[in-house]
Amino acid sequence: MARSQKYDVEAILDAAAEACREHWRDTTITHVAKAVDALVPGLSLALGYQKFDDGSGNYPYEDLLAYASYQGKLAFLSLQPYVRYHSFTDASASAGTYDYTTLKYGVKVATDPLAIPLKPGLEGVYAARSTDITRGSTNDAQETYWRVGLTLNEFLAPGASVKVGYASYRGTNVVDPA
Repeated sequence: MARSQKYDVEAILDAAAEACREHWRDTTITHVAKAVDALVPGLSLALGYQKFDDGSGNYPYEDLLAYASYQGKLAFLSLQPYVRYHSFTDASASAGTYDYTTLKYGVKVATDPLAIPLKPGLEGVYAARSTDITRGSTNDAQETYWRVGLTLNEFLAPGASVKVGYASYRGTNVVDPA
């Protein structure tokens, strides 16, 4: 099963914080890769910490998120590595919640199109996720995804392209940790 998802972490953090502002106490630090004044062009960073309300006026839920990605070139290769860490803790140990940590990482590597007929290019993607549930379940989750492909960047007409590839996905306990 192949799936492709692209996340704008800063937008997700901003939207979530805005939607729940009255129930959260949060701090978020970001570095935007495409900002004119970026310290490191191509590098995106997000670090967020939040405590939020369980509806009773208490703040037992704690969330920690760290994310980094980079888009750069090395000769004829485009590189896009990323890593994400997320930790959730319920200090009150409420029924129906899980304490967990998740580490997700991966990389996308693509070649520039070759200057030959059909302008072919190669692409490879690898991603993995590991979730360690420390309270509420013993069903830790694991996922691995990889894909390789060939793109013909000028197929039959200028601007028309075709891609062919092969992908693999393997997951364990990804639906329900209970």
